[in-house]
Amino acid sequence: MTLMHPRNLPAAVLAAVAAYLMWLAPDRIFGIDSGVLGSALLLVTAWLVVWLWQRVAAVAEDHASLGQQLALLGLGFSAAIGISFFARLQRLGWSLDPSAAETWVLGRNVLLMLILWPISAAILRALRRDEGIEDERDRAIATRASAHAYSVLAIAIIALIVQLGFGGAAFQALANPVSVAHWLIGLLIVSTVAEHLSATLQYRRDQP
Repeated sequence: MTLMHPRNLPAAVLAAVAAYLMWLAPDRIFGIDSGVLGSALLLVTAWLVVWLWQRVAAVAEDHASLGQQLALLGLGFSAAIGISFFARLQRLGWSLDPSAAETWVLGRNVLLMLILWPISAAILRALRRDEGIEDERDRAIATRASAHAYSVLAIAIIALIVQLGFGGAAFQALANPVSVAHWLIGLLIVSTVAEHLSATLQYRRDQP
C-alpha cells in the first residue's frame, strides 16, 4: 500500500521523536520545554506528510480510496494519542493533581494532537478534490465502524463504573474528579482507536 511505502519512513521517525519529546522526555532539554519542542516537530511532521502525499497523489489514488486513507490517518493519530496519553498517565500514577504542571502538559499535548488530526484530514480531502466524494460503501463502513466504537465505549464505561464501585479503597483514593475526567478522556480515545481500526480493517478486507 502506498501510504506504507518506505518513502514515508522519515515522517514516521519524526513523528516518533515528536511523541517522545511531548510525552516521555524530561520536562526540559537544554533549558527548553520538551513539550514545545515536540509540538513544533509534530507540526513539521504533519506538513511533511502532506508534502509526501502530494508527491505520490496519483499513485495513492490507484491503491487507496479517500475513505481508506482517512481511516488509516485517523488510526495513526488516535493510536499515537492513546499510547502517549496512557504512557504519561501511568507515569503520574493514574492520579492527577489539578494544580500540578504535569496535568496542564497532559491536556495541552492531547489538545494539539486532536487539532492536528482534523487539519490533516481536511488537507487530504482538498488534495483528493473530486475523488473525495463519499459513496455508499464509505457510508456503510463508517456506520459499522461507529457501531463498533460505541460498543467498545459502552463496555469500557461499564467496566470503569464497576471498578469505581468495587475496586476497593486504594482505587477509590485515586478517583478524584480530575483523574476521573482524564480516565473518561482515555476511554474516548480507546473508542476512537477502535472506530478507525474497524474502518481500516474493513477497507483492507474489501480490497480486490
